[in-house]
Amino acid sequence: MRILKNLSYLINGQTLHWAFYITVIDMPQAIEIHLNISARKYLLLYQGVARNVLATAVDGRRVRFPAKILQPFVTHSGVNGRFTIYFSDDGRFSHIQQLAPPM
Repeated sequence: MRILKNLSYLINGQTLHWAFYITVIDMPQAIEIHLNISARKYLLLYQGVARNVLATAVDGRRVRFPAKILQPFVTHSGVNGRFTIYFSDDGRFSHIQQLAPPM
């Protein structure tokens, strides 16, 4: 979305006018990731050694999120599978859904 902005400044008795466009980029409401976190690595997250997971989304973007959102998906082998993370309009975590369990 493009928004037209107009600015006027009074400098040394003269009024200067500028008009320009701002492009507003909407944040995506969801991002898809594939995870393969071993039980040993997840234990470090659980113990608080690390609090966030940094992953690369299917579309190449990098996303950082709190490890605690993965707790429902932890198995004896860790966290594995394809997930979609959903965000609210203000960019905060909403919920996570497992799309494909590990094979």
